[in-house]
Amino acid sequence: MKMFRQLIEFTSRYKVVRGMLSYGTLWPCGCLIEQTIIEKRTYHDYDWMKCLRFSLFGALFMGPTIYVWIRLAGIMWPRTDIRSSLCKALTEQVAYDPFAISSFLFFMNLMDGGSFQQAKKEI
Repeated sequence: MKMFRQLIEFTSRYKVVRGMLSYGTLWPCGCLIEQTIIEKRTYHDYDWMKCLRFSLFGALFMGPTIYVWIRLAGIMWPRTDIRSSLCKALTEQVAYDPFAISSFLFFMNLMDGGSFQQAKKEI
């Protein structure tokens, strides 16, 4: 219990770590759901390395970049009204999402063993 409390205190102090832990958990969970529903896999034939790659991408890339994006959006639109929220959402769709999707395709290709040129071609 003490260790859990220390983790909560640490992630409260360093919020980027909370995001890294969250995305490092959510992304492989999504991978497992996709393998179960789309690929019709079971526990015995899951691609655990694929889950690890998703976890690494979620923790080491998505967690920090989303943290920075949320901080930047809060600076650009400090109010919490509907208009500011719509501006944040629209800007994210136009500016952040293409970057995130391209990065996903690029890094997953590299983590699958592809070359730099193959990763560029994937994008």
